[in-house]
Amino acid sequence: MIKGKQGTIIIVLTVGTVLRFYGFPHIPFTYDELSAWGRTDFTSFRELIDHGVRGDGHPALIQVFLFYWRKLFGDSEASFKFPFLLMGIASIYLSYLLGKKWFSETTGLLSAAFVSVLQYTVMYSQIARPYISGLFLSLLMVMCWSNYVLAGHAERKKSWLAGFILFATLCCYNHYFSLLFAFIVGCSGYLFLPRKEWKEYSAAGGIVTVLFLPHLSVTEDQLRIGGVGGWLAKPDRHFFSNYLQYVFDFSWWMMGLVVLLFIAGFFLLDRDWKNKNKLRILCMLWFFMPILIGYLYSKYRNPVLQYSVLIFSFPYLLLLLFSFYGEIKAAARFALIALILVVGSYSLIFERLHYAIFYRQPVEQMVKAAVDFNDQHRDNKSVILIQEPQKYMNYYLSKWNSSTPVQSFNDSPYWDYVPALRKLKEENPDFVACGNLPYPHLKLFMERYPKIIQVQKGFTYDFFVLAKNDYSGRTFDEVVSLDTVNWESSSPNWSRNSSYVKTDSATGVRYYRMDSTQEFSPGFSAPIGQLMNDENDYLIVDAGVKNVSSSSSAKLVISIEDNVEQVFYQDKPLTAFTDSGTCHAVNAIRFRDFNFASGNVRFKLYIYNPSRESFDITSMSVEVMKGNPLIYSLIEPIHSRRK
Repeated sequence: MIKGKQGTIIIVLTVGTVLRFYGFPHIPFTYDELSAWGRTDFTSFRELIDHGVRGDGHPALIQVFLFYWRKLFGDSEASFKFPFLLMGIASIYLSYLLGKKWFSETTGLLSAAFVSVLQYTVMYSQIARPYISGLFLSLLMVMCWSNYVLAGHAERKKSWLAGFILFATLCCYNHYFSLLFAFIVGCSGYLFLPRKEWKEYSAAGGIVTVLFLPHLSVTEDQLRIGGVGGWLAKPDRHFFSNYLQYVFDFSWWMMGLVVLLFIAGFFLLDRDWKNKNKLRILCMLWFFMPILIGYLYSKYRNPVLQYSVLIFSFPYLLLLLFSFYGEIKAAARFALIALILVVGSYSLIFERLHYAIFYRQPVEQMVKAAVDFNDQHRDNKSVILIQEPQKYMNYYLSKWNSSTPVQSFNDSPYWDYVPALRKLKEENPDFVACGNLPYPHLKLFMERYPKIIQVQKGFTYDFFVLAKNDYSGRTFDEVVSLDTVNWESSSPNWSRNSSYVKTDSATGVRYYRMDSTQEFSPGFSAPIGQLMNDENDYLIVDAGVKNVSSSSSAKLVISIEDNVEQVFYQDKPLTAFTDSGTCHAVNAIRFRDFNFASGNVRFKLYIYNPSRESFDITSMSVEVMKGNPLIYSLIEPIHSRRK
């Protein structure tokens, strides 16, 4: 029978193990893991470094580890994830040991319980990337550091210093933020060691530096690339508060529990609490310094700060919050731990929907949807386009022994508008399956295939299957609103000069004639608030034109203005959509990509005709299409779509 302190930590570890291994071995690869997998199929170590590491933004350790791990155990998802799952479980126990050593048994158990159940630590334990490995290695480093630096002179063993050297070096090779954390930890030693022992300690730091020297040329190449600054936005003033909400699951239950436990610590105070203030200051420094350094570097140099890179310093926030607890009765301690495990598991499973969302990763889900659809419609012709690297999609096609003709959109003739329409006409499929396609392409394809017969949306992906007008099965309506210009009469939001409205004598259809007197076409203008129902929705514009010259300079323009200031402008030449003079020009934006500072923001649509050429406008429309409320659901609160 499990009893006492040992029994409690075993329960914490058991819960953490179940939450991490649930669904194993079928936990899908994330996009980053597929990227890492794609860089493990080299024939030599030199090739791996030159082509698999130098072009990446991370040090070599995990990529090298996966390279050799794949040779021994294969490249299945289970194989790649297994060691990281184990490191995640070990990190729970190390958090417990560190909290117990520095403060109290209760502190260690409370901290370990949160590491056991929070989505932050559960999710990164399930990802074969250098995050949970960095947490594991940095905790080992701190344990060795603590046993050496915080020990008395007589107990200060060189074996612990050797352990610090080993794990600090591995932290340096694991991730640049775990390198930063190792540097901060190393510098902290001088605050505790007597001056006469600085020499030996400095020598240890020198050894770590020398051991990292072979990687410097790789680091220099990675710095030239610029890291993730090409796609990662600079952090704003809300980053820290957002981060705290993120690590505690965006859950009022979890955040409330943390606050209550923090306050309760002052009523269950450790008798020796004053003598541990240095360690509390250390926890504070270790938690806040990586955030501050990352924030300043990202703000003024190159954006690198993400939630994932702060996981190495996260345990010290937990230790700080629960550092005031002394030893309390076993029953009371068990009740607190049980409360954390229950609330945390509830938050993970039912509030964060971790297994419903994380276990539906974009590449696997879109390829699976394509394969399933193709298998169900073998007698029909389908064009399947997914905006993911072909190599990644082939991983799953090979895994499932499928010959489904899935094409990478980026490498296909469908990338440019005119070739896409020409190719679609030549192929004349019954269905078009679109995975993560830009919405302008989706809108263009829907001119020919207007019926949506399948929709899937999840974390960072959406997947549609389109059919022709004669399709008689079930369809989905993704249109929230549609406002079309009326050439015959005036309508709200639309401006037009009726003297330029003409009638086609053969068909009786009205159109608008642009000529040498007009630089701007009729246009649409409306407050953004009038159009936006949900921030994840897309605003799609369409202009039908004909008799456009092949050398025309006319452009479809969308503009967003805040009072008199233009906050966004984008134009697309009409010639990008036609080689015959007749086409639909389209564009799309997503509401959430804009930070509207006031209620006076207006959206405008028009055709700019700088050369004052002659052509005809047959139609113009502004459409709002349902977006994906789960698009960033693993790093943001989960939103239900507003009606």
